[in-house]
Amino acid sequence: MFYFCGSIRGGQQDVDLYHQLINHIKTFGPCFTEHVGDPLLVQKEITQTDVEIWEQDMSWLRSSKAVIAECTVTSLGVGYELGIAESLQLPVIFSFY
Repeated sequence: MFYFCGSIRGGQQDVDLYHQLINHIKTFGPCFTEHVGDPLLVQKEITQTDVEIWEQDMSWLRSSKAVIAECTVTSLGVGYELGIAESLQLPVIFSFY
């Protein structure tokens, strides 16, 4: 199980790249966060509170075998998730373009 992270609110211009990366990741196994590659994600998450999103993401991170992070667009959320991944001693792959 993999956890993909990329800037959501600030990185929507890269949603097609996220989708391509997630599809590639899925050739190696399931990806908890494939919704990050959905161009309608921000609109769909409007029904969830920030706490609900955080709790789900932390659960997925704890259940992951590795994290793949697209870091081209600066994101406090991605940085936070990488800090959690490090504390969990998860392998991390960074992507920049």
